Amino acid sequence: MGGGGLSSAVGETAKRFDCGAIVELDKVPLKYTGLAPWEIYISESQERMLLTLPPENLSKAMEIFEKEDVAATVVGKLTREKRLILRHQGATVADLDMGFLFTAPPSVKAATFEIPVFKEPVFPEPDNLTSSLLQLLGAPNVASKESVIRTYDHEVKGNTALKPLQGEYAGPNDAASSNTGQFVERRAISCGMNPTYGKVDAYWMQLQQLTKQSGTT
Repeated sequence: MGGGGLSSAVGETAKRFDCGAIVELDKVPLKYTGLAPWEIYISESQERMLLTLPPENLSKAMEIFEKEDVAATVVGKLTREKRLILRHQGATVADLDMGFLFTAPPSVKAATFEIPVFKEPVFPEPDNLTSSLLQLLGAPNVASKESVIRTYDHEVKGNTALKPLQGEYAGPNDAASSNTGQFVERRAISCGMNPTYGKVDAYWMQLQQLTKQSGTT
């Protein structure tokens, strides 16, 4: 069970076998106490699995789990009635038809597209060029990308041919180069953006950056 926890696994399992399910939320092992019923049902966990088996095989299965030192808990059962029923502290907190859960509502969407009209901007000449220069050097698309480079592992898979940090003092380069396949195709990757361009047209901004950042040699 990953994203969605029990809410995904229980419903999909019951749907697969064309039946319903009853879940006793009180019996679900919790990492944190005090969770609401809906939190227990949708809580995500990458280390849990859902298993269904005939009642006559339950004792044997629990013996195997205990032998392998694996925590296992019976939290519910599949039913012939095609309904999903959730119980918590003696109260029924959910009772839904399985068909309702797996029948998506009709989606009606209307899209409109207006051709943008771009105008050349007019900028007055700055009075203080030093101040303007400092602002440019501090802009995201000009400033050093070292903070970005140092937050990810550029040694993944050992394919980095030219690292983003070079020299005696590990100065940041404008780009890194990596081998991407068995035929030693080499790809240059850099960090860049143009937020001002994006205010005019986000599509052409990202297309420009993709074209500039990804080159094959």
